[in-house]
Amino acid sequence: MANIFSQDNPFNDLMSTIGDMAMISVAWTVCSIPVVTIGASTSAACEVARELQTGSSKGIFRSFWAAFKRRFPTNLALTAILALFWGLALFDLWYLSKQSGNTVAILYG
Repeated sequence: MANIFSQDNPFNDLMSTIGDMAMISVAWTVCSIPVVTIGASTSAACEVARELQTGSSKGIFRSFWAAFKRRFPTNLALTAILALFWGLALFDLWYLSKQSGNTVAILYG
């Protein structure tokens, strides 16, 4: 019976892990509200989850914020490149839709 109230029992470990993942999810959601930061939020969440797995975490929100700040410039540049690519693709589809003739069907394919 004393094993049920132990700090190291499997139930407490499972519930602690679920709580940590819920806190990571909340931090990811809050930092992803501006859509351009979704890449930095995702990479920070993955880094914190990896730290939790290895046992080297210094706190969920503190680790998340440090990883978010460290990864923000790189991910912002990647997001801008990705947005440019999608903008070019959408413009290309719009431009092709305004054309007429048989070659448009081939270009769409």
